[in-house]
Amino acid sequence: TEKAYILNLKILAKFLIDIEFSDAACACRLDNSIHGVFKRQLQSNRNLVFDSSFTDPIIYDEITISATSISEYGDCYEKTGQSYVFGLKRMGRPLCYRCVTPILRSPNILQLAHQQEANAEPALCHFDGRFALEYDLKGAELNCDMDSGSEVHNCQSSSILAVKFRNCSFPDFDMSLKCIGSFRGSNGSRYIVVSNEESEEYRCGLLTTSSDYTHSIYFSRDSLCDALTKDGAFETYTLKPVQSERVITPCQFPNWVRGEYDTLTVTADWLEYAQIGQGTVAVISRCVHISEDRLLVYSETK
Repeated sequence: TEKAYILNLKILAKFLIDIEFSDAACACRLDNSIHGVFKRQLQSNRNLVFDSSFTDPIIYDEITISATSISEYGDCYEKTGQSYVFGLKRMGRPLCYRCVTPILRSPNILQLAHQQEANAEPALCHFDGRFALEYDLKGAELNCDMDSGSEVHNCQSSSILAVKFRNCSFPDFDMSLKCIGSFRGSNGSRYIVVSNEESEEYRCGLLTTSSDYTHSIYFSRDSLCDALTKDGAFETYTLKPVQSERVITPCQFPNWVRGEYDTLTVTADWLEYAQIGQGTVAVISRCVHISEDRLLVYSETK
């Protein structure tokens, strides 16, 4: 199975050399973890606000990464640390060399390209459960109130967000969003990337979580995460957890184990483990007994 990772293909240097390398010089090999066929957004003419007259789709091209080459940059000639020097042969012109640094971020997410969805690994959007939905589309009177009956859940599969729009300012309909992955930006902000399984388009979202575990997702107009802010979001989803019957437990999780980890969230009252795999759902554990540095828990699927 091919694996996909986010790549920040940062051009460190670009220079032209009027000499030809022999094929034997092409000796470096790319890490197995980044091999595959990826999609990269070429352009998007979408406005920052809703425009009902806009019908042009977002355009993607494909980038193929093999053991010794990247289709956009040519053959790999040298590996230096985490960077690679690629040479692109062009008819009647000298080799064009570029230094490229692949930076692995999160499974299935590419900053410049996305792997074809059929080959993508199941991934998480960094929240689980059933939520009441408030929705707003910038620049249009298209919205849903929190008490409209609209909801979002991933109860069937942790990697699929089932979105149900009900009693909104537009006709009822259902939508399915596939989680491509989540990662933290350089400023510490949490980003998620999803694909709309019907339109086959990708969106980047800025995810925030309040103290009462209400999640707000500020989506960009396309797959680009650069310069995405709350105020500049194309559309906003606010997810409020649907409260279930409160379970009384004999103990709470101690302070030293509480926190947010890659696939694990621990609060005073519960521990949530997000399983990674096709069709999996989150597991919720509650404290039953504490014995020194050991915890006895009761677990059930969410």
